[in-house]
Amino acid sequence: MEYCNNILCIEAGWLISEGIVTKSNYDNLLSRGWIKRERRPSKHKPALISYDSIPQQFKNKIIEKIGDPYKVSQESNLKEHIKPDMEAMEYFTTYQLDDGRFLPEESTKEYHNNVIILNAVHAIITKRIAKRRNLGGNTTEMWEHLIKSIAEIKGHGVEQINHTLPTNIRRFKDRYNLYLKEGYASIIHKGFHNNNSRKVNDDIVQVLMSISAMPNRHFNTTVAEYYNQFVNGQIDLFNENTGELYDANKFKDKNGNPIEISEATVWNVLNNLKNKQELQKVRKSAIDFKTRSMPHNHRHRPQYSLSKISMDDRDLPRKAKDGTWISAYYAYDVMSECFIGWTHGKEKNTEMVYDCFRNMYLNLSSNDLPWPAEVEVENHLMKQISDKLHAMFGFVRFCNPQNSREKRAEHAIKSKKYTDEKKYQPNIGRWHSKHDAYQTNQDYTQNLTTAQLIADDIESIRRYNNAPHSIHKDKSRWQVLLENLNPELIKPQERILFRHIGNRTQTSVRNNDFVRVQYADYAIDTMNIMARMKPNNYTVDAYWLPDTNETIRKVYLYQDDNFLCSATKYETYNEAQAERTEKDEMIRIEQAKRQTSARKSVKDGLAKKVVPIGILPKTDYSSVEANAIETIPNNNARTGFEVDGDDDYYTQRALNDF
Repeated sequence: MEYCNNILCIEAGWLISEGIVTKSNYDNLLSRGWIKRERRPSKHKPALISYDSIPQQFKNKIIEKIGDPYKVSQESNLKEHIKPDMEAMEYFTTYQLDDGRFLPEESTKEYHNNVIILNAVHAIITKRIAKRRNLGGNTTEMWEHLIKSIAEIKGHGVEQINHTLPTNIRRFKDRYNLYLKEGYASIIHKGFHNNNSRKVNDDIVQVLMSISAMPNRHFNTTVAEYYNQFVNGQIDLFNENTGELYDANKFKDKNGNPIEISEATVWNVLNNLKNKQELQKVRKSAIDFKTRSMPHNHRHRPQYSLSKISMDDRDLPRKAKDGTWISAYYAYDVMSECFIGWTHGKEKNTEMVYDCFRNMYLNLSSNDLPWPAEVEVENHLMKQISDKLHAMFGFVRFCNPQNSREKRAEHAIKSKKYTDEKKYQPNIGRWHSKHDAYQTNQDYTQNLTTAQLIADDIESIRRYNNAPHSIHKDKSRWQVLLENLNPELIKPQERILFRHIGNRTQTSVRNNDFVRVQYADYAIDTMNIMARMKPNNYTVDAYWLPDTNETIRKVYLYQDDNFLCSATKYETYNEAQAERTEKDEMIRIEQAKRQTSARKSVKDGLAKKVVPIGILPKTDYSSVEANAIETIPNNNARTGFEVDGDDDYYTQRALNDF
């Protein structure tokens, strides 16, 4: 049985030889189309009949003979059992001769192919040893079937394997039995097994790598020198963790001679890719090892803008005329490639971070844009304000330290530097570059002030944002930002943002009506907060942030971390009626309404909570008749609550305006 064109087939000759069909029967079935032939007979290949096309009466005979062909084929099909053997590949690729040479690449591939075929044969024999009579009636026919399959897959085609196993049954059995006895070593050609060749064992590799990993970071020549001195008894090596001495007798050949190695062998061992990666962990700096020797995440950008922003700091590449460096902190939208927030200063601290958030808020609010969903930051500066970040953003991601590849803002800063800044600003480069176009002139004297350098960087940001997008090249980065907003985002929650990034002023509620912040009065939006404030404590914290016009239009009031309400700036009107404008009159009416509402609230509260109460002397009412009780008149009792005369005028005016 074998598969042809992914169809399970049975050899026509086997059907006839086993008496399942007669020769004439077979010819009639074939000529009438009652069975389907998938492959015509040839000199080296027999005819194959589709199993599914065979009439059921003949299928029953086949099942009696060998069982379910589908199950049997899964066990006996050689190709089904051929699988890569990674241990064999590692064995052959690390096998070395004493002159430091590895096995040739072609030999390595050939030996691996031989191993996987031998492994497949062993798997089939193990599974089918009890059923070999059903496969052909005797052991010889089973081996013939396997040898035939091995010969058929030999070659360089897509479904073929280039191997050097014999296709003679006797010779193949000898090779198979030797493989079972000696393992991978039996596969290597005897021409490589001479007096000068050997495999560098694990003990030798451990000693060589341990010497190379010493803090001195020895050259390969020194590693070879120390190793050869050790095996010849000139020096001792010991494990610093356990204090145990290495046994030099373990590094001798079968004749008792020390196994000396050459510098070439040391080079090959230490430059084995697996060994090299492990050594780089102790020989290289942490950032070099992470960026050059370890796997990293492969990502793609978000589909929508403001789904994720990335933040990072940098030093501007040019000094100010006073010789100082200027630091910058950026907020960068990953999808649109836009810088949406920035700030500059002489010191890198959390205040610079807050300034960047404030700038980002102003840029977003002035363009009526929503607040980002996720922020990506570094541990430096940001870890200490982690609680504030989680309060402001739905998702917060801290990047691993010293991993520039991970943070998107790093890529953006580099792109901005070598596209816009390099094009429009003089003396932009990197000091370690060997390319003339990127070298900086150390004698170049810059006469720009701090303010001019900051202005240059802000102008560079605006040019960069309005330059073509890297993917949507027919649109600017800013257009991509505006046209691809995440539809699930919401507008900035000012009461939360201002508390964490805004300015704070401690003030008090005056006249149960307003607070004073930055020399201006702000009317509280609701008077119900008075019931939620501490007893006899009018002190509150006002959080605010000026807009792009440096105007504070609204403040948010907290008391002991509890949000109370917002307060809007009070507008004034001209008190001279002769000079009042329509706007003045509207402001006056709104204030009058506010006063009326306040008085009504007080009046309703009094009506609910305060009633006229009389006072009586202590009396035993059980012995006094009901009509005999005499009340003491309360001459001070009021029949109602009245408003002051001055206020009544404005109240009436306001009510008349309703």
